This record gives sequence, C-alpha cells and structure tokens, in this order.
Amino acid sequence: RADNAESVIVQFDVSPEGAVVNPEVIDSTNGCFDRAALRAVERWKYEPKMVDNQAQPRYGVRTQLTFRLAE
Repeated sequence: RADNAESVIVQFDVSPEGAVVNPEVIDSTNGCFDRAALRAVERWKYEPKMVDNQAQPRYGVRTQLTFRLAE
C-alpha cells in the first residue's frame, strides 16, 4: 500500500566519464520504490567535472526521487 506520493533519497558517485556508480538508497518512505529509483538513477549521465582540462569524479551526490501515484 502506497500514499499519493512516496520518495526515495539516493546517493551515488559520478565517474570521470559522467556515469553514475555505486548508487545506494539512503532513505525511503516506501521500500517498494527503492529498486525503481536505483534503476532510474543508474541510467543518468552527467557532464564530468573539469579541473585543469581533466575530468574528475564526484563523490556523495544525493538526490530525491518522488513517485506520485494517480488514482
């Protein structure tokens, strides 16, 4: 059973190539949505962080995904 809106907070790293790596659920209002949140985040691509023309990894990026359910 789910409420009208459920949220999942995911933390992950971003590789120098811009891929999401090591995603993990930090908090969730309903565990039924954890897998969907992880699968979505794993598909994301980022522009790499550039320092002196070198792509750098980013660590500990957090985001909240909200699932809104229609009746």
